[in-house]
Amino acid sequence: MSRTPLILIVGDEKFTCKMLKHQIQSLDCDTLIASNCADTLILLEQHTPELILIDAMMPGSNSMDVITAVRKNSSTTDTFIMMISDSEQQMIVADFLESGADDFLLTPLDTGLFKFRISNILTIAKQHQQVLLLQRQLTECQLKLQRAETGRAEFCQTLAHDLNNVLTGILMGGEVMLMNNHSEETTAGINEIMEAAREIAALIQQRKENHLA
Repeated sequence: MSRTPLILIVGDEKFTCKMLKHQIQSLDCDTLIASNCADTLILLEQHTPELILIDAMMPGSNSMDVITAVRKNSSTTDTFIMMISDSEQQMIVADFLESGADDFLLTPLDTGLFKFRISNILTIAKQHQQVLLLQRQLTECQLKLQRAETGRAEFCQTLAHDLNNVLTGILMGGEVMLMNNHSEETTAGINEIMEAAREIAALIQQRKENHLA
């Protein structure tokens, strides 16, 4: 069973944070709130959110500091960051995007658009995690195969069976994911993983045949 999506809200205006929290919770998501960069880092040590919403209107360099800290954190390197900015700050939006933010929304927020954008981001984040899982499984198979190739005499039917089970799971998982709509980049990534899995499966079969010959 998948966990409830978690969204971290970063901002020093209590009213704005409460408003965002209310809108997000209506999407059946959990929320956390941090008022500055230090609080954000503390929360990221304990939680891994799918999305981080940052108020671009925080005083000083707080907003930029948060983006930099999130991108330097190994567990949140790929976490989606969305800035909340008013129309008067559009000139500095590019600076935020160059520093690591992924997108931005202008205030005053349109409730319908806000919920749509958040739902869309969470869908993309879920797809990304599925691709990462397939990549980890593929890497594990590649490492096992490399170890097996160092001693062909130890390459046995049990190992081949275990590897094939994992590869079959990767291919089935990829086929299920391709049944849904994805971005071109995500689809290409899934196809690359599946093709690599097929190549490994063929190599395993070849090694088995050579070993039995």
